[in-house]
Amino acid sequence: MALYYNSNNVPQSNNVYHNSNACNKVYHNNNLVWQKQLFLYNNGSIGVGNIWIHWSAYPNNYEFNTNENGKLIARGGYGDTQLKIISGGFNAAGYSTLHVVGNYELNIANYGEDWFGLSSVANDYNPNICNQYMKIGDTAKSFHLQIPFSFSGTAYFNWRFLTFHKMYISQIYVV
Repeated sequence: MALYYNSNNVPQSNNVYHNSNACNKVYHNNNLVWQKQLFLYNNGSIGVGNIWIHWSAYPNNYEFNTNENGKLIARGGYGDTQLKIISGGFNAAGYSTLHVVGNYELNIANYGEDWFGLSSVANDYNPNICNQYMKIGDTAKSFHLQIPFSFSGTAYFNWRFLTFHKMYISQIYVV
């Protein structure tokens, strides 16, 4: 979706103002022509608030990094481990789709599980606004999840990660 002003493209990460008011969406002839993206994480940069992590157990051979070559990295090791990642809160009003872009590699076994979603409660690892379950091995190695939601309050990104694979997240954003 592109918006041009005086022959210049306005990226979805920029701001558009109408009568001195910032707009999240721009319509022309009742058609949506531009919508601002809100990045929670974008190629190595944390966009909104912070990112917190919690391990339910510390396995051998585990890893978490918020910027490894522009990616959010989680790698599970041996044992029954669950990594829980949550973002700072953001105003979800005007947005309707959570996007998670990344890829994974199998680490120890041909198995892994991830849940991505949004929660309305800070530090709550159970997404109650929207969520998507992904079983590793059933999904392509590169993915772009688009998870619809309807919510107009403060929301928190939520990622629950189980062991035995390595996950690379390059972008987390809402539109």
